Amino acid sequence: MKHARNTSFFAAVGALLLASCGGTASPSVPAASAPTSATVAASTSAKPAASAAAPTKPGASGSAAAKASAQPVASEIVNPRPGAGGTKITMCIPARSNNSLPGFAAIDTGLLAQAGIEATMPYFAGGAVDQALAAGQCDFVYGAGGVGALLGGVDVAVIAVTLNKSQLEVWGRPPLKTIADLKGHTVGTTGAGSLSWRLGRYYLRSNGIDPENDAKVLPTGDNAATLAGLLAGRVDSAVLAFPLTAEAKNKGMNLVYKAPDDFEFVAQGVVTTRRYLSSHRDIAKTLVKSVTDSMMRLKSDSSFYATELKKYAGLDVDDATLKEYWTTDAQAYALPPRGTHKGAVTALSLYADDAAIKGQNLDVLADRWIDTSIVDELFPPK
Repeated sequence: MKHARNTSFFAAVGALLLASCGGTASPSVPAASAPTSATVAASTSAKPAASAAAPTKPGASGSAAAKASAQPVASEIVNPRPGAGGTKITMCIPARSNNSLPGFAAIDTGLLAQAGIEATMPYFAGGAVDQALAAGQCDFVYGAGGVGALLGGVDVAVIAVTLNKSQLEVWGRPPLKTIADLKGHTVGTTGAGSLSWRLGRYYLRSNGIDPENDAKVLPTGDNAATLAGLLAGRVDSAVLAFPLTAEAKNKGMNLVYKAPDDFEFVAQGVVTTRRYLSSHRDIAKTLVKSVTDSMMRLKSDSSFYATELKKYAGLDVDDATLKEYWTTDAQAYALPPRGTHKGAVTALSLYADDAAIKGQNLDVLADRWIDTSIVDELFPPK
């Protein structure tokens, strides 16, 4: 493969990661240009923006009150196999990133078409996908779990968890070496309310550090700016994900903290509502099976993985970089995609500061949120 040209890889990848980590806040750390030692480039603007949101179909999920509210507009409609025929479903996505590839691959492999399903994939950036789910514009979401919609009162069900580990790590400037060293220091994240902000605060709390008083968690604007702020010394540490972690390592930064091996989390999965699930269970089961089979194909076929990565994440990478992406993602896929109560409680606890969750029993909320019944049917626990 050849290197793409004339674009900074890390600036573009930062945009991709930003979409998967949620929205941004107004930066309190001065913005800076992204690192320029990139080896590949990405472009997320190849596809035209959609002029309207995906149409709401009879039976689409969401309450009548939610549907009456203002509906967000999709950034674009990603329809890999238009006119494939069969029962139509809408599977919304919050990001066009490598984490989303199993959803795209379920269509490109023909697995859904073979099962008589035609999927359209509206792209609602970041938190807008939760609004779209609540408004009934999505039969399914392939994303981080619909917590926003859940806390807003929508009957959200996560029926498969395809990524159950956190890929976010804390990297620090020397001499910082451990998370205990972060007391009295700053931690850069993409913005208040984003996944990196929530996980950064969670990591601190889990290690006895008060994110309000012992350390200062700062918004930077986006992932590329977070890395740039770390390298320039505007923040002492930063919450980063691959491939930005590789750049941090190459620039002499220290890995301060990564989640332990037993850390469970709902990072990516197939989400619907119990209302939709009760009337379209066979469709939901087919989708979960197709996404699982597509993960197996991506895990075993690096050429197919490369094609999907270029097509949907906009990344045309050299062989060495591709191998790093492929190895990282193949190891991260949850097979079978069974969510856990522990992972659900962890994910919900990231929202502990939100008024909508205060006073609620997280165990009860987690039981309502995670539904393993379809995965258990497809892959009976041993």
